[in-house]
Amino acid sequence: MRSDGGSPPHLTPKERHRWQRRRARAERTEDMYQAYLRGMTLAEVGALYGIGRERVRQLFYMEFLPTRQHGWHPPGDPRRDDYLARRS
Repeated sequence: MRSDGGSPPHLTPKERHRWQRRRARAERTEDMYQAYLRGMTLAEVGALYGIGRERVRQLFYMEFLPTRQHGWHPPGDPRRDDYLARRS
């Protein structure tokens, strides 16, 4: 999932810069999500990266992670069984 730092050759310098920032944000968000799945709360993940818990939630939503799905709950949440039952 890690990028090599390159960008598509057809982009202008401004587009290339935007593409690289977006890619870096996606990778950072994926790292945050893995920490969240390991049991950290949104607030703890936010503190680790120096942002608020609401911003962490927004990043998860923007990157189309499973948290975007209606009714999703993290591992260990008692409501997760209902979510998994509805998915199968």
